[in-house]
Amino acid sequence: MHALVLGIGRFPHLDGAPAGDRPACVDSAKAVVDFLVRNADQFDAPLATIECLLSDPRNELGADRLARTDPAHDPRETEAVDSGIHQHVEKACDDWMDRVRENDVLFLYCSSHGLAERDLRCFLVCEDYNERPTNKARYLLNIGSIAAALPAAKRAGAVWIFVDACQEVLEELVRIVGGVRGIEPVQANLDQITTWPVRSIAVGAASFGQFAYAPAAGGVAYFTEALLHGLEHCCVEAQAGGWHITTKQLLFSLDDVAFARNARAIRSAVLSSPSGNQRLMRVETPRIPVAISTRPEAMMASAQQVDIRTRRNTGTALATKADTSGIWRCELSLDERQLEVRLDFAQQPQKLLPFDLDPPSVRVEVT
Repeated sequence: MHALVLGIGRFPHLDGAPAGDRPACVDSAKAVVDFLVRNADQFDAPLATIECLLSDPRNELGADRLARTDPAHDPRETEAVDSGIHQHVEKACDDWMDRVRENDVLFLYCSSHGLAERDLRCFLVCEDYNERPTNKARYLLNIGSIAAALPAAKRAGAVWIFVDACQEVLEELVRIVGGVRGIEPVQANLDQITTWPVRSIAVGAASFGQFAYAPAAGGVAYFTEALLHGLEHCCVEAQAGGWHITTKQLLFSLDDVAFARNARAIRSAVLSSPSGNQRLMRVETPRIPVAISTRPEAMMASAQQVDIRTRRNTGTALATKADTSGIWRCELSLDERQLEVRLDFAQQPQKLLPFDLDPPSVRVEVT
């Protein structure tokens, strides 16, 4: 597997700069690199290379750094990385694709400002966007064209694309005569696309015209936070004698994973659907996020104790609520699947509700 990771958060040419800077884009990209390295040997196609560009608003141009990892996956001699200006983005895409041989797997993660235009295509904003206002499209990476053409053009075994960016619609782009093409690092003809059976898996943090969100001061963006938890812990399916991350479990589940974990409100969107159900990696010990609430909400607060037990053996609690929150959030191992939540009260009968622990997340409401 060959990975390309783009974390672009510095935008010196935007109107009102540096108000448009987004340090969370860089922090999110670094978290994805850590995830890739940490799981290098768990992927169905073992990790071979990572290319990373960073534009950190906390650094000056040319001072961006990424800590070195193990020598097997990081041949760099220094921590320096190139920034996300459009020339570097084009070259990184070319170099990334040049490493690919037939049936290799490609992994693309991008975090930056994001734009969309009238044809619903998703574009990623490079650091130097608006440097030349007479050619804005020059600084936009066309994610839609990559998703459409890359599998067939490179005869890839799979293409995984994740975009943590808004899809804001700007009037200045919509009105461009002939539409916006942006940076298109790969193209494929109709014969290539129709004869090669693989289609990209592409998931974005926002649907057309909508926004993505992140901590203003930095940290991992909310979509990426849910994505990484899903990839490493819970978007699993039983296949080939183990638990595997699959497109079936991943594509439409991240919003629910975010809610079950920490109530983050994300509205992700499928930008490109795969051909069939694809596997990305093996997960040895999945942990499923569970959110338990009550109706009325006051029932949770009035309970003396709330816990989760197995239905076959109710003698031992697998988890016990230890805080005063109105919704209890916890994570449970898939070692036990048939469970029940129990609420004990001082002045009223006990409440029991059975539920099945099914990946990728569970939401339980006790009435």
